[in-house]
This record gives sequence, C-alpha cells and structure tokens, in this order.
Amino acid sequence: VDNIETKLKEIDPSHSQIYFENAQQYRQQLETLHTWIEEQVSQLPASKRILVTDHAFLTYFAARYGFQQAGFIIPGYSTLAQPSARELANLEETIRSLGVEAIFVGNSVNQALAERIAKDTGVSLVMLYTGSLSEPDGVAATYQDYMHYNVSAIIEALK
Repeated sequence: VDNIETKLKEIDPSHSQIYFENAQQYRQQLETLHTWIEEQVSQLPASKRILVTDHAFLTYFAARYGFQQAGFIIPGYSTLAQPSARELANLEETIRSLGVEAIFVGNSVNQALAERIAKDTGVSLVMLYTGSLSEPDGVAATYQDYMHYNVSAIIEALK
C-alpha cells in the first residue's frame, strides 16, 4: 500500500490527497482483517495449528499467525516439482504421527496426489485460493474476501 501510494503521488501529484486518503482507508481495512485473523486463529490451540499443503504457499501466513508447517506434498515452492515415493511415505507418517486434521491444496493445481494422501491417512482435503482471486461474483473476489475464505476454511478444518 505504501509503495503504491508513493508511486501514484509521483505520477499524479495533483491527486496526492486522494491517494493518501485511499491508502489510509485501505491500511485500516488490512488492520481490521489482521485483527479478525488473529481472533479466528485464537480459537485453535497451538497443538491444532499444523498445516500440510500441496506446496509451500502458506509460509508467510504460518509464520505470522503461529502455525507449524508439518510438510508439503511437493517439496519447494514450484508446483512443477515431483516428490519421491520416500518423500510421500515420510509425509504420510508425519501426518499420522502429528495428528494432522487436513491437507490444504491450492485451487489451481492438480489435486490427485493430495487426494491419494488424504485417503491413505484419513484426513480431509481442503481447497484454498492461491495466487489469484475468484471471479468478481465469487467467494474470493477481493483480497479481503480471499483471506476471509482461506482463514475460515483453515479454522473450520482444524477445529
């Protein structure tokens, strides 16, 4: 928000006050969202704040809100990598030993491998938005909607 505000003021200084006011309003919306997320997460004991995902897409979220990332189906940040049979077996053992409740998968990736692991381990498979919003009339049409949807899905799955 700060960078966008600064750049817009540089490009169009005659509307600096409008950019300032809009940025202030959006910062407040983000602060309200942050507070809401903290309230939602506080419903979960630390022992239930365990995430397993199809790839490493919740790293910042996990660090910010006190979640442990127990594992990834695809090790690394790229959805193009392929896990070995040993890596998958280790992940299934981790899921069982930690009592993981759900596997979280991005809406834009092939979920077949995640479905197999969920079935093998008896956990839920939960779709989250990653990397993009939904259609304008969808459940994740704005950044705030996107975060509300994902946080609600995570909390519900881990309760």
